[in-house]
Amino acid sequence: MSNKQTTFDPITAFDSIKDGILRYVDTAFGTCSPSLNIERRALLEKPGGLFQEPYIEPLLNYKSTKKLEDINIDLGNNVAAKEAFIDLAKSGLVGDYELYSHQEEMLQKSLSGKHCIVTSGTGSGKTESFMLPLLANIVKEAGTWTPAVPLDKRPIWFNQTDDQGLRWNDNKRQDNWSEQREPAIRSLILYPMNALVEDQLSRLRAALDSDESHLSYSKHEQYFKGNRITFGRFNGKTPVSGHPIKWDEKKKNSSQINPHEIV
Repeated sequence: MSNKQTTFDPITAFDSIKDGILRYVDTAFGTCSPSLNIERRALLEKPGGLFQEPYIEPLLNYKSTKKLEDINIDLGNNVAAKEAFIDLAKSGLVGDYELYSHQEEMLQKSLSGKHCIVTSGTGSGKTESFMLPLLANIVKEAGTWTPAVPLDKRPIWFNQTDDQGLRWNDNKRQDNWSEQREPAIRSLILYPMNALVEDQLSRLRAALDSDESHLSYSKHEQYFKGNRITFGRFNGKTPVSGHPIKWDEKKKNSSQINPHEIV
């Protein structure tokens, strides 16, 4: 069977899957009684036996509009901000293709100050619908950030010592990632289950921390001024904030709080 048939002919695809499973049952669990095998096969092929009658719900194609660079994006009439946003978004979040109409509308309405909700089917690009406005607003703000400390002058996370190997650099916690902008959480993305987060993390890494995105940062270095857009994941297993080593230098810090250690 060709890929085209499997993809665009759901009835043929269903029959192919059904036949494959039935042949597996006949092969893996075959008996020495031909009549028993025939009777079992007949029972499994009955509706409700191993399969239900397939129901098909046709979905129309989502309407496409324009490529990201052709959309009227209002970032305060700042050409540099718009160019930085488009290059960063196209480095891992969206490709060189036309957006869906609901993606464009979400982007424009959000940038106009409206509170937006998008509801659409699977594969309709809901991730891009909310990530594009999120990224656009942060990039817009990035133009006002104070320049970061140059890379060659930033402290390192750990100091090297001869007797005890790598040790935590206490000065690093005051460095605030070597960025002088006002520290704050610009956005929260909430998910009901950790399983939903994994795919989104890969999208965020591609958009903000891939080789392509770092090339985009460098291309617009005059606009970002050494700053970078960072993100983190917080869930029930996230360690508590603070020094990675407890005061006695024997136990690592953890999310478990011992009431006897509270001062």
